[in-house]
Amino acid sequence: MNDFINLSAVENSPEISTALSSSKTGDNSQSAKDKAVVVHVFFSQNKNIEDLQEFQLLAESANVEILQIITTSRATPQAKYFIGEGKAQEIADAVKTLDADVVLVNHQLTPAQTRNLESICQCRVVDRTGVILDIFAQRARSHEGKLQVELAQLKHLSTRLVRRKTGLDQQKGAVGLRGPGETQLETDRRLIKVRIAQLQNRLAKVEKQRNQNRQTRQKADIPTISLVGYTNAGKSTLFNFITQANVYAEDQLFATLDPTLRRLQIQDVGTAILADTVGFVRQLPHDLVSAFKSTLQETVEASLLLHVIDAADARKIENIEAVNLVLEEIKADKVPALLVYNKIDLLENVAPHIEYDDENKPVAVYLSAHSGEGLDLLLEAIKVRLKNEILSFTLTLLPQEGKIRHVGISFHDRAEVLERILTEYPEIEVVQIQFNYVDYDDPAVQSRKCYEVCRKFNKPVIVMEPVKGGNLVNLPENAKAVLEDLHGGSPASYAIRFVAGFPGMMMVLSGMSNMEQMQDNISFMRDFKPLDETERAALEKVQEIFHSKNLIPSTACRYCTDGCPKHISIPDLFAIMNTKQIHHDRNADCYYEDVHTAPGRKASDCLKCGKCEKVCPQHLPIRKLLEQVAAEFEKAPAAN
Repeated sequence: MNDFINLSAVENSPEISTALSSSKTGDNSQSAKDKAVVVHVFFSQNKNIEDLQEFQLLAESANVEILQIITTSRATPQAKYFIGEGKAQEIADAVKTLDADVVLVNHQLTPAQTRNLESICQCRVVDRTGVILDIFAQRARSHEGKLQVELAQLKHLSTRLVRRKTGLDQQKGAVGLRGPGETQLETDRRLIKVRIAQLQNRLAKVEKQRNQNRQTRQKADIPTISLVGYTNAGKSTLFNFITQANVYAEDQLFATLDPTLRRLQIQDVGTAILADTVGFVRQLPHDLVSAFKSTLQETVEASLLLHVIDAADARKIENIEAVNLVLEEIKADKVPALLVYNKIDLLENVAPHIEYDDENKPVAVYLSAHSGEGLDLLLEAIKVRLKNEILSFTLTLLPQEGKIRHVGISFHDRAEVLERILTEYPEIEVVQIQFNYVDYDDPAVQSRKCYEVCRKFNKPVIVMEPVKGGNLVNLPENAKAVLEDLHGGSPASYAIRFVAGFPGMMMVLSGMSNMEQMQDNISFMRDFKPLDETERAALEKVQEIFHSKNLIPSTACRYCTDGCPKHISIPDLFAIMNTKQIHHDRNADCYYEDVHTAPGRKASDCLKCGKCEKVCPQHLPIRKLLEQVAAEFEKAPAAN
């Protein structure tokens, strides 16, 4: 009994067989192959031959010799045999005639269906899940990999235990202990349960070690790049070529099982970690995904996923969907991904290149890991996707070279006007717009729409008023309390980080009135990190507070002042009005008098000529707004 306890419960029960190697226990010949009859059922009128071909590759990867392939068509699976009774007898006759060792079924069978087929065929029956588990068992090399595979196998076997003919009650011989004892089936279940608990405890320790290593990399700001993709897409070959590693890579399914991590140097990014993970397949067993949780965690915590795709595979679209389903199951579907179309050397008229999205961000790279074509493009795309730092450098020009090299515009009008300008004047290289988190969705300012137009034309953006004339630095008390709950940076830092987190932002112009503000801005820009979800939610609350104030949506342009016959400083008047609305500041009245000491330049001095409204790019009702300013600060209605 003690020897029984020391062995795995899988090996204790010869009648329990899901692993193909179970019949080879004690066989010293590693090259011995199982002889198999393969069974496949078509459940639709359109026979999907590719599924059958993939299962044949799985069988070959499991070191199985296929003697015959038997196919049939059904509308639904049969309860007893999964296939019809006549077809089950046909399989049994084929097994006897060909002297096959095992029947491989390209579907997931219930324990009862497996036992019924084994009974009629008089040999082992292994479903798709069992074949995949067997391949993983053969490929596992590391201690962690072996633990994970055994855990998955035991979970699979726990529902497939059967009573043996010798499984009688075991009784104690002492007085008072006689009676119904523990059957062999109950013993097997108990031992499997104990072994599963042991494996889970060991894997918990391994996962803890992996988490510690991962946290160390995160503290050092070392990004992790994880290779994912359908099995046999060329991930390990690509991994070897990039890192000069010697990972096992063959043209077979699940050639790589154990995860491998290597350090990688990327220009303008620095040190990164490249992780080669297990390949995915359709109908990947759930127990396998659960057992490999610690390994797949590298994918969940990655900074960037390289989704490797076999470009020469006719089913590449279905393979992509299968991989995305697994990524969704392990909650890695939100991790940024870069598609890598491999094996273009097997295609005609396909050159290595990078595909970009509407924001000029690399989304796909076409290459050949076997020949090395396009690998430089992959590294360039990775650099662009990971690069989030501001580069500073010195440019020295000779006096005679001092001429205009770039043309840009400072824009305050509607988005459709900007689009027309950029269409008619392609020589414009950069656009300056007002952009902050309060005005971002304001229909009068149109920051979002103007930004989207710039991205459409691939024009870099220079941002003005990121702190909205200082209003996003000196916040109202209720808005200030929202940001203080974050225990992070200053209000200005959140405002500028919001702007700088958008792709294509070339420069953020932020006024700094003292050295302390400058040091604050420089510090958080040097260690720039995009806003997380909590910080974005806080800024949305601040935005709602500002919108409740009914502020005048004015920008920094001064077209209205230039066109006013009285030269009234209209933007300054609106800014003071907004300040009073935000802070209920009594000093705003003093500011109003200080700014407009010259006679004839108060809000009530407006001639109502309407010239200011004709040149206003925001089409604001300036005359009516000036009446409100006069009523607020001059305590008297404006003159008609």
